Amino acid sequence: MPSAGPPRPASRLLDWRVRFGALALIWGFSFLLIKVGTEGFAPFQVTFGRLLFGTAVLAVALVVKRDRLPRGARVWGHLTVAAFLLNALPFSLFAYAELTIPSTLAGICNATTPLWGMLLSLVALSEDRPTRVRAAGLGIGFVGVLTVLGAWQGFSGLDVTGTALALLASFSYAVGWVYVRRTLAGTGASNLSLAGSQVGLATLQLAVVTPLFTSMPESVEL
Repeated sequence: MPSAGPPRPASRLLDWRVRFGALALIWGFSFLLIKVGTEGFAPFQVTFGRLLFGTAVLAVALVVKRDRLPRGARVWGHLTVAAFLLNALPFSLFAYAELTIPSTLAGICNATTPLWGMLLSLVALSEDRPTRVRAAGLGIGFVGVLTVLGAWQGFSGLDVTGTALALLASFSYAVGWVYVRRTLAGTGASNLSLAGSQVGLATLQLAVVTPLFTSMPESVEL
């Protein structure tokens, strides 16, 4: 009779749960803060602020860990595309979406990202073979999202444009995830280095776009 594997320490399980809970809170609160931000600033300005703050935090982490930035023009080219698909575009779409939809609905739309990702990976990644279990999970997931959005009641009460923008943002995350897996896996750079470079490039993209389409507000209500 095979012996059971050694039990995992309770501290390790707790550490995983704490990290997962903290990540959920941080990611979930971002939609609420986007909603608050768009009450005083233009969507592009909110997006630029998020990216600028994120770049600053990651830059400090890179300095503390003495990590190096990725090398090679090819890598930086792929990072530029990834920055657009995973940061600049979806962040902006969510900001525009929350002009007309509540932050809770934006969060629900964001929950479709794994579903889009699974669908795209089955098509674009040869190592992800379609199986009955995956197909069933994908179908159940989309039915669940449609139920939450009220598809069976004709999506009554939903702003179609705002919801579509939020869903498009989620789809952009999935496209970016597949793109990164195909182009940046095995570069030798650390995850922190890739993330910092990617967010920094997205900040530069918004630094160019934001002044072209927005102007600073004359006053901001606190």
